Amino acid sequence: MQGQRDNLQDRVIGSLVGLACGDAVGTTLEFATKGTFKPLTDMIGGGPFNLNKGQWTDDTSMALCLAHSLLEKQGFDAKDQMERYCKWHNHGYMSSTGTCFDIGMTVSRALRQYQITNIPFSGATDKYSSGNGSIMRLAPIPIYYFSDISTCMLYAQESSRTTHGSPLCLDACRLFSFLIHKAFTSQCKNDIFEQIPGHFCSELDPVTTFHFKELDYSMLTGSGYVIDSLISALWCFYHSNDFKESILLAANIGNDADTTAAICGQIAGAFYGYNGIPVDWRESITMAPDIKQLALDLYQAGIYALKITTPPQ
Repeated sequence: MQGQRDNLQDRVIGSLVGLACGDAVGTTLEFATKGTFKPLTDMIGGGPFNLNKGQWTDDTSMALCLAHSLLEKQGFDAKDQMERYCKWHNHGYMSSTGTCFDIGMTVSRALRQYQITNIPFSGATDKYSSGNGSIMRLAPIPIYYFSDISTCMLYAQESSRTTHGSPLCLDACRLFSFLIHKAFTSQCKNDIFEQIPGHFCSELDPVTTFHFKELDYSMLTGSGYVIDSLISALWCFYHSNDFKESILLAANIGNDADTTAAICGQIAGAFYGYNGIPVDWRESITMAPDIKQLALDLYQAGIYALKITTPPQ
């Protein structure tokens, strides 16, 4: 029993640390067109923002904002999340450099809208705003709501609505939260993609029918479109032999490389665990000890919250 608990905690930590590691690896090739660069073989930093090795971008900053909100508010609080995102945007809160140097247009518009209206669910709802800015930060939700998959999927959707209200984004977050949740306890990758509950938009059929695995690597785009991002990240995870290989496959697609790798890192970390992440990577990321502890605190707080809210039978 103790061994199972330790393994679960290792995977929970791996999901959040894996997000940051994927982000830190992928940033080197952010905005780079596939075929125009020498493929990465390690975490090296650099990229368009000239970051040091281990520094991460907006993906991890927003994930940490979400994680701290869940922990400090003892559950889901959309207004608090938006306040933290604005604090990051305006003052560099939870940034690896102390400033907000990278932010997507859809997120930026939502934060401006929130600051005008004070309505936390400010994400654009049109199909053409279906970016990957909410799925890239998702890991804290399945960690905190590990004990209840239905609640996990509900709040995955709600966490998207703050900045990305498109039905495609909502469905992608619901689906990805389920897959991360399954990855925490699955011994086989195929098991993760079985018995997916509920209905999802047809654009996600390649995932729900498990057909994405039949794609060729050359077909992956690494674009900022949420469906393409999820499919690319899942393909790299599924076809990898370990965490490092999955992240390098994702980053080397190029384009929105940091986010593809951050999405991949969430589920790869949940499956391979913290101890499956290269030691150099997990120790090099900015705020490494804090991120590791934050993931564990999130998981334990979620378990405790369920105990005090579930009536005795």
